[in-house]
Amino acid sequence: MEEVLSTPVDTEKLLPRRRLLRGSVVALFGSLLAGRAVAAAGKSQPQTEGSMANGGSQQPPITRGSPDAAALLDQFAVTQVIARERLSHEAHDYDTEAACFHPDAIVDVSWYSGSATQFVDTGRKAAAKGRASTSLKATYFDSLSPPVVWVNGNRAIAEASTAVHSFALLGDVEVHVTAYTRLLWRVVKQQDGWLIMGLRGLYLRDTMQPVDPTQTITIDENKLAAFRPSYRFISYLTVSNGGPIRNDRAGLDRPETVLALRTADRMWLAGERDAAAS
Repeated sequence: MEEVLSTPVDTEKLLPRRRLLRGSVVALFGSLLAGRAVAAAGKSQPQTEGSMANGGSQQPPITRGSPDAAALLDQFAVTQVIARERLSHEAHDYDTEAACFHPDAIVDVSWYSGSATQFVDTGRKAAAKGRASTSLKATYFDSLSPPVVWVNGNRAIAEASTAVHSFALLGDVEVHVTAYTRLLWRVVKQQDGWLIMGLRGLYLRDTMQPVDPTQTITIDENKLAAFRPSYRFISYLTVSNGGPIRNDRAGLDRPETVLALRTADRMWLAGERDAAAS
C-alpha cells in the first residue's frame, strides 16, 4: 500500500488570504450597489431647458425602469415604419410610402410643409418627370441613424440623427451639400399597426464641397451671410437654382424653436393638446 502523506495546514498563512478574499467580496458588492445608486440617480435627474433646446438626443425619460417585452415590440414596430417610409421615399415606391402615413399626417421639413398625402404625391409627380421632388434638380439620399423611441399607450415619438446628402449644380460645378439634421416623428397605433402622424426636421449645420476636388466653388459671401447658420448652404444652393427657401425652420441658431418643437412632442405624447398640429 502507498503511504499517504499529510501536510499540516499553516493557519497563520491562511488567515490573511481569507481576509483578502472577504474584503474583495465586500468591495464587489459595494461597487454593484454604488453603480445601481448612480444609475437610479441619473434616471431621476430632471431635464433642463438648455438640454432640450440643443441639438442632442437628450429627452426626459417617459417611463421608469427597463421596458417590458410588449414595449420593446412597439418600439421595434415604430422603428420599422419610420425606416420603411424613408426607404420607400428614396426608392420612389410611393404606394408603400403612402401606406406608412396616417391619413391626417403632416410633414414639415426644409422644402415642404403640409399634408403627408400631398408630400407623397409631390414626390410621385416629380419622379414621373424625372426630377427630384424639391425645386432643385438634384439627387438626394439620407444617412439615418437608428431612432430613439418613446411609447405611451397608442402614441409614440421618435428622434434620429440624419445627414441629408444633396448633389446638384452650382453654376457649372457639381456640389455635394450635407445637411446635418435631427428628424422627429409622431406615430400612432391603429388596428393594423403603427402609422406616422407627423414628421418634422430640426436643423444643426450643413456643409458644401465640390464633387470633383480639382474644381473650385464660387460663392457670394454677402449672399451666403444672409442665410441662417443652421442650413445656410442648402439655402444658398436652393436660391441659386431659382427655388424658394423657408426661414422659419427649427434650428440650433434659434434654440427657442428647438425647445418649442420638443416640448410640443412631449405634450402630444402625454395626450395633451399643443399649439403645433399633429
